[in-house]
Amino acid sequence: MTVVIITSPASALAEELAFVPEHHLPAVVVLIVGHDASPELVLDAANLLEHAITVSWAHRLPDMRRFTLDHYLDLAQHFHYDDLFHEALRLRGDLRHVDFLATTVERHLLTTLQQHR
Repeated sequence: MTVVIITSPASALAEELAFVPEHHLPAVVVLIVGHDASPELVLDAANLLEHAITVSWAHRLPDMRRFTLDHYLDLAQHFHYDDLFHEALRLRGDLRHVDFLATTVERHLLTTLQQHR
């Protein structure tokens, strides 16, 4: 029997959740634990969210055409990752809901942009 001792569980978890913006990591961990999410569900939800942001960018409104995909991804992840990830978890990471989540992304970003004008 081999025993592996992780000296810093928090850093190991942070490495596994490297796709999560660091300032959203505590909230995302709470969501994962609260949903008793399996590693597969976590990855499915993260994948759904990334696809939804991309779909949202592809269908963005004229006011948002100035944003490149990278900038759009950065904005969505920086300001709303935990809320959007929560919704992706609730949707069980099911890609059939990508359009619904893309609309949610757009709504969040429009609200953020209006607040920062």
